[in-house]
Amino acid sequence: MEQLISTPVKGPELIIGKLIPYFTIGLFDVVLAVLTSQFLFHVPLRGNIVFLYSMTIIFLIGTMSWGIVISINTKNQLLASQFAMVSTFLPSFLLSGFMFSIANMPKPIQIITYAVPAGILSHC
Repeated sequence: MEQLISTPVKGPELIIGKLIPYFTIGLFDVVLAVLTSQFLFHVPLRGNIVFLYSMTIIFLIGTMSWGIVISINTKNQLLASQFAMVSTFLPSFLLSGFMFSIANMPKPIQIITYAVPAGILSHC
């Protein structure tokens, strides 16, 4: 940490420098998943590939931004991982329709469910 303080790097430059590798890895993972599904499992890609990757970019920016918000507001890594689990995985799991049928949820919760990606995918 002392080395970081003594460098001439500003805060935004540090954050962008930390995010670029993870963003690149995320894009590579999506490309790998699409290619594997098409060529190894012969799953046809129906839809616009440009739309898929543009939504992937928006998703990666949103999730990494949420990760930065969590890391700024927590004091240690254990608390950050627990907060990330509670704020992302748990709502997706509960609202996906896996535990409770979406049709049986109250209308306001159904609206929230369709805003959560897991809820959208389970209804397709």
